[in-house]
Amino acid sequence: AQDMFDNWASDSAVTKYLTWNHQTDINQTKEILNIWIEQYQKPERINFAITLKETNELIGGIDVVGYLEGIPVIGYVISKKHWNKGFTTEACKKLIEYLFSIGHKKIRIDAMVENIASNKVIQKCGGILFDTVEDTIKNNPERFELYNNGLSILGEIKPTATSIIIKNPTIINGQQSLYNLMYAKEKGIDISKIIIPVFIKTLSDNKER
Repeated sequence: AQDMFDNWASDSAVTKYLTWNHQTDINQTKEILNIWIEQYQKPERINFAITLKETNELIGGIDVVGYLEGIPVIGYVISKKHWNKGFTTEACKKLIEYLFSIGHKKIRIDAMVENIASNKVIQKCGGILFDTVEDTIKNNPERFELYNNGLSILGEIKPTATSIIIKNPTIINGQQSLYNLMYAKEKGIDISKIIIPVFIKTLSDNKER
């Protein structure tokens, strides 16, 4: 947990395009790791650490963040001090090779247009641009919802008479979907037809609401 927190989870520049926002407390990192460990019970859950061979230091991670019509969607993250060294591309090629070896015929990787580094990784791994999120939101919103795993928030719940207040919220999944919607809205695209489910895990008992 300490390596993950120190090397990237607490860095907002690194987590900008992830499905969860940066963490300000190592306990948030521990909570997320506990959730990931629970998810390992599901056979479709694939999540690998990226470490340095020389020191075994944890410098990033790569996983299957979800499935779109049965097609695995890859996500990855690497510590800022190890950007532009080829580690992410190497890890991505290995995961793609593994996914093909277990029977998958297609692989999907999503990246924001302005995320130049991620798009370079996709190109180096043989990826071909076939759609943009903006086009999907504008022309086929139900497809965006099909891919979307929802918004998961970790925090303390305080119910009121008319609403629910989430204290100290941490997005543990879905940040990229929110970013995509915000980006689309800034470009004048109608997002009113998009529906995103929200799941809340409480810090006290880790139960999902």
